[in-house]
Amino acid sequence: FIYALDAPTNYVGARLIFGDDSPLDCLRHINDADVYFPRGQKSDSTIEGVPPSMIEAVGSFLVVNAIMDLRKGMPRHRSMLINVSHFTLIQNQVRDVIFELLRKMQEDIRNYASLSTKEALKNATLATLHDVFDNEYSGSGVSWAEVQTALTAATLPIEVRSVNQKSGAASLDYSLYKQNGLRVIAVGGNSLARGLTLEGLCVSYFHRGTQMYDALLQMGRWFGYRPGYEDLFRIWITEESANWYSHVSEATDELRGEIRRMQVSRLKPIDFGLRVRAHPDSLLITARNKMRDSEEIVHLMSIS
Repeated sequence: FIYALDAPTNYVGARLIFGDDSPLDCLRHINDADVYFPRGQKSDSTIEGVPPSMIEAVGSFLVVNAIMDLRKGMPRHRSMLINVSHFTLIQNQVRDVIFELLRKMQEDIRNYASLSTKEALKNATLATLHDVFDNEYSGSGVSWAEVQTALTAATLPIEVRSVNQKSGAASLDYSLYKQNGLRVIAVGGNSLARGLTLEGLCVSYFHRGTQMYDALLQMGRWFGYRPGYEDLFRIWITEESANWYSHVSEATDELRGEIRRMQVSRLKPIDFGLRVRAHPDSLLITARNKMRDSEEIVHLMSIS
C-alpha cells in the first residue's frame, strides 16, 4: 500500500514557498553568482571571493537574529545555510571568506552599535545592515533603533562552520548548546543536503545545478516548521532553480492526488498505474537506473 499523509497546517512546504499564489514573500533571486561559481568548476578550483548577493544574505541573517531576539517564543538555535558547490575545497574557501566578513561585521557592531543611530550609521557595516532592514524587514513590527540595540547580543555568538565529508555532521551538534543555543552559518554541499536538520533555519543561500526532482527536494532544507518567524525567513536562489522547485511541487501534488484516487477506488499500487509528470526540458524525475521499470506515456492535456 501507499498512503499520502497530509502536511500539518503549520508546515512550510514546497507549495507554500514556490507556488504561484504563495502568501510568503521569501524568495530572492541570485543573478551574480555564476561569475564566482561557474559551471564546470573542478574539485581543486579556487574562488576569487563571494558574490554581493551572498554578503547581503549574511547581513540578512544578522538582522533576523536581532529581530528574533526581540520577539517572544523564538527558537534558541538559529541557522543559515550556504550551499554553492559539492566540492569540499570550494566549501572551505567560501567558509574562510564568510568567516573574515563576519568577523569584520561583528567587530563594527561591537564598536558602533551602542552609539546613537545617527552616529552608528556613519559606519559602513551598520549602514549596510540598516539598508537590509529597510529593504527586507521594515514591516516586522520593530524599529531600526530597537534592532540596533539588540545587534550586539544577537550577532556576536554567530559562528561559521563547514559541514562536509571531512568535518562530518558532528560539526553541527546542536545538543551541545542547549543552554544558549547555537547560532551558525553552515557552509556545505551534499552533507547538508541529506538527513541533517538545520535547527531554526532562517536564511538559505542555494546555488546548485542539480537537475533531479528527488535530489532537489532533498536539498530543500528550508521546508519545515517556522513558528512565529514565517515572515522573516529568506531563500536566495536562482530564478531557474525556483522554477524547477515550482514544477517539482506541482508534480508532487499531482502524485498525491493520484494516490488519493487510488485509495478512493480501493485499488492497490500493483493494480493502479501511478504517474509522475515529466519535465519537458532539463529535469529528470530521478536517476535513470532507478526508472528502469517505468514507462513513458504521452498524455493529452488542456492548456486552458
